[in-house]
Amino acid sequence: MENEKEKNNRVIYSAGEVGQVIMNDEIISIIAGLAVRDVEGVYKLVDSTPVDRSGKVSARNFGRAVSVSVTDGHVDVDLVMSTVFGHAVPVVAKKVQDKVSGSIENMLGLPVTSVNIQVVDLQM
Repeated sequence: MENEKEKNNRVIYSAGEVGQVIMNDEIISIIAGLAVRDVEGVYKLVDSTPVDRSGKVSARNFGRAVSVSVTDGHVDVDLVMSTVFGHAVPVVAKKVQDKVSGSIENMLGLPVTSVNIQVVDLQM
């Protein structure tokens, strides 16, 4: 019986005799989570890994803040985040959607069907 990580592995590139590139769905979550950090007006991903002693946010585990599903080679992303007061939430959300979908498509070549965002907090 294959474990959970192996079950979520997928071939994203195959070059015949040269070989193939296999990645786990967790990589998509990491890319999405890192893309969100660059968007002005996003305070944080909710339930993301806390800051470690060095002051850096870990990219390894975004917990329940980023959920990814891949169906027939198309990616759907669900994000839970908080925004900064004074920024228009619809504008921030659109920027997040564009940044996340663009990052996944550019880095992995997988089309993104949806980036669904749940805003659960507003920070001053």
